[in-house]
This record gives sequence, structure tokens and C-alpha cells, in this order.
Amino acid sequence: MIEYNPRESTEKRQKKAQRRLMDKVAVLELWHQVGAPPDGYPWPKRIGEFLAWEDADFKAEVLWEGEKTEVNGIYKLSAVTADKPQNLSLKERAIELIGHLHRATKPSSIRAEEKRLKAELSQALAELQTITNKFIELRAEMLEVGKSSRLKDNRIANLQEENSKLLKKLATLTTFQVVPDKGGEVV
Repeated sequence: MIEYNPRESTEKRQKKAQRRLMDKVAVLELWHQVGAPPDGYPWPKRIGEFLAWEDADFKAEVLWEGEKTEVNGIYKLSAVTADKPQNLSLKERAIELIGHLHRATKPSSIRAEEKRLKAELSQALAELQTITNKFIELRAEMLEVGKSSRLKDNRIANLQEENSKLLKKLATLTTFQVVPDKGGEVV
């Protein structure tokens, strides 16, 4: 176990913290190589869980930089420790490994269902696009019909107004009487 001792130099404490981070990453590497964490083991699924992950009884033999080493316990780390420049590559590798393990541990039925749902979503989006395009076409036609209808309504209103004026004029005209002349012709 790598114990924390506040009386130690900052450099020693940082090296111990980095070693804890390396141990955690090495365990994730091991699980990645064998395909998954042990069945039923509560492994971290996010970086926050990874940093908070603690299991004093954990033991495993891992490879780190080509050397076999023993991990005796998993201990908490702070985000500050993980975000130190010398630890960023380890943190990034942990995030990457967590993603690999997360994908690898999904049951095949879930992966198949996920694939089916993605295909359905893709098809639904394509249908939505088709419906949207048809809606746009129909709306344009409707606007054109509305414009044409307004033009015809205006024409009808103008003709009715003109007809009304003509009827008024016609009413003011004097009527003619047809009178035959002496020869029988209408004058």
C-alpha cells in the first residue's frame, strides 16, 4: 500500500500519487487486454468514478512499461493530481480505457438493440426530411394559389364595380321610342 504522509516532501507525495494513478491505469489496461473487468466488480465508468475508485483489498499483477508489477490496493486521487502536467497523459489513457471497457461490457443484445434503434432513427430522420421537403413544396403551392385567388378576387371586385357604374349610366339614359315613319320605315 502506498500511504500518504503529509510530512514527506512535496516531490515524494507527488511521486506516490502518480504511482497510484499509474496502478489504476495499469489495472484498466489489464482488463482491456482480457476484454472486460471481472464479473460483478464495480469498475469506474466515468473519470470522476475512476478518481474516487478505492479498494484497499484489490490485488493484481499487471504489466507497466514492460515490467510485471504488483498492485496492492486501489486508492482515491484528487482531480488536481490527475490534472497535473506530468499526469495528463495517464488521465487521458484512463478516459480512453474506460470508453473501451464500457463498449466491451455492453451485452450483445444491447449492442444489437442500439444498432437497430440507430437504423430506425436514421430512417425516421430521412422520412422527416422527405415530409419537410413535401411540406415546403405544398406551402409554396398554397401561397401561389392564395396569390392567384386574391388576384381573381380583385378582378371580380373591379368588374362588379365597373358593372355597377355601367348599370347606373344605363339607368340615366333616356329611353327611345320606336316610331314608324309614313313609309313604314322605322326611323
